[in-house]
Amino acid sequence: MMRLCMLGFLFAALLAGCGGSGGDGEPVATIGKHTITMTDLDRRLAEMPPGAMPQFEGEEGRRRLLEGVIDEEAFLLAAGDMKLDENPEVRRQIDYAVRRVLIQAYYQREVAPYTQMTQEDMLVWYEEHPDEFTRPEESEVRQIVVGTEQGALDMRRRLLAGEPWEPLVEKYCIDEPTKKRSGLIGPVPKNASIIPLVGSSAELARMIDTITVGKISPPVRTGKGFHVLTVERRNPSALVPFEKVVDMIRRNHSATFAEKIRKEKVGALREKYGVKILREPTAAPDEKPVAEGERPAAKLFELAQSTADPQARLKYYDEIVRNHPDDPVACEAQFMIGFVYSEELHDFDKARTALEKVVNDDKRCGEEMRKNARWLIENMGSEPPEFQD
Repeated sequence: MMRLCMLGFLFAALLAGCGGSGGDGEPVATIGKHTITMTDLDRRLAEMPPGAMPQFEGEEGRRRLLEGVIDEEAFLLAAGDMKLDENPEVRRQIDYAVRRVLIQAYYQREVAPYTQMTQEDMLVWYEEHPDEFTRPEESEVRQIVVGTEQGALDMRRRLLAGEPWEPLVEKYCIDEPTKKRSGLIGPVPKNASIIPLVGSSAELARMIDTITVGKISPPVRTGKGFHVLTVERRNPSALVPFEKVVDMIRRNHSATFAEKIRKEKVGALREKYGVKILREPTAAPDEKPVAEGERPAAKLFELAQSTADPQARLKYYDEIVRNHPDDPVACEAQFMIGFVYSEELHDFDKARTALEKVVNDDKRCGEEMRKNARWLIENMGSEPPEFQD
């Protein structure tokens, strides 16, 4: 069973575009006329999922890796003897694999590097969307809360007579959070729907927004009691400095930015090569359309793997998870949702949500898949490790 799993990893690496054996480096084995080198083994190890690497480390692990590569070469030689590459269905699969590798290679080389927001990109976004980063006018408020309207009127009278706020709040305020802060709440944004330490109160919000700075308000009733307040200072609206919103821009807009770049790149290619829509892509008159839930999971996974558009791939993977939750590829599709969000769209919040579903699904997802998901969660946004030939 272990040998089959190991071969599975090796074949997956082969389909991912790692090529065959016979590279430069010190020879370690031969099979037929083919030579397997240390460089071949290093390359295979580097192209494996991170969770699979530990079982091939060390002297014993390298021996297992070599045995797996030899087995792979034996299968390849046997397939050549049978001329399987001339079989129409095999030829179609080979062409499909080549197409997929070329598309992904182009995307990773010419598109993906430009989809990550640089400091300059974030500054441009900041300058083009000032309203998003403008802090509204805010009021610094002090209040006292008592249990009766008469008590509130008495507090107002004493405040108007010049008594300081702090002793009155300390002695009479019935709201503990307010008392702990000597009556200070806020700052409270203009037109606030939620007032700090108070909650939702349209009447109190209107009073804060309209009262003259330094004046003492009449009592305002809320669910907490009767409030008497003053606005000590109003802070005008202001643009928040760029350095304080960099992380927010990266977190909230990386996915939008990546999709914008992708559309620009593919738009230029469409213009370069010319696109003509010859007919609407509807079913032929004698062809019954396939409903979403009726498309096989394997076909959906194939469609996802054959397109370079990350948003399109997400739709295919999501359809697998929603409509084929018990299919063997459902867990891998869930993992790929997280992978696309993390590595291509750089939307780490959505990536983490998707990958945590894999980590927590011990019924559908094997230990290796869950280990890979945990590794990706822990390393999102970091540079990939370098491997020495």
